[in-house]
Amino acid sequence: MYSIGPIRVDFEKVDNCKYQLYLLYGGNSMVIHLSENFNSDIKCIASETIGSEHYLWEESDYFRFDYNGSLHSIILRIPNSVKTISSGKMDDSILKSLKLLENPIPCVVKQTKIRYFDLLTKRLVCTNGIEDITQSEIKLLNKDFGLIFNKREYVGYIINDPLQYLTDSFGKIDVSKPTDVEYRIFDKCMRIVSDNNLEQHDGSMEEIAKQLSNEIVPVLDNQKSKRVSIMKKEIGDLLDFWL
Repeated sequence: MYSIGPIRVDFEKVDNCKYQLYLLYGGNSMVIHLSENFNSDIKCIASETIGSEHYLWEESDYFRFDYNGSLHSIILRIPNSVKTISSGKMDDSILKSLKLLENPIPCVVKQTKIRYFDLLTKRLVCTNGIEDITQSEIKLLNKDFGLIFNKREYVGYIINDPLQYLTDSFGKIDVSKPTDVEYRIFDKCMRIVSDNNLEQHDGSMEEIAKQLSNEIVPVLDNQKSKRVSIMKKEIGDLLDFWL
């Protein structure tokens, strides 16, 4: 038995992954969404499934299941605090499906606290504060997305090649392969829009917006992919609000 906060689950081996991974990008926020159907899941996630919920006004992480106990969808917020997190290799030869063991009472799964994006390996790791997952157990739900467990307790998640899953508001993903240039832009943007950088500028979002305007926007203008168009729009909305 594995624990995701107060939720008790287990894993079963599957031959094919039926879940699609999506990365929803905002100028100063990002969300991971794993589901079979992006649009229908957003509409019915609260009314037709069971699992974790938000805590009052705070954005918590969603692990939702259908009434047969099969995984329906996962929605995870990417934290803004940056720390280096050590990780080892991921074995993508065995994919798992998530199975609910007992019907949960209304519960909350807290957001992860720290993130680390490794530009060299194109890997994003988010944990509840743990900075070394080299000995942790990783259960892959698709070839690039896995949940991290220490002693069968959920401590975070890991994503390989996240930009290939960047989507617009309709769930449409660019079929072209992300370039190294796009990843360098993504990495720099992640560093600028972080709690770490915000603290260095005394909590001034105006200064963060100026950095984005000076260091990110000019480079985005030279890129033509759908992914870059999404990033440019979201960053533009952020600049319009703060500048």
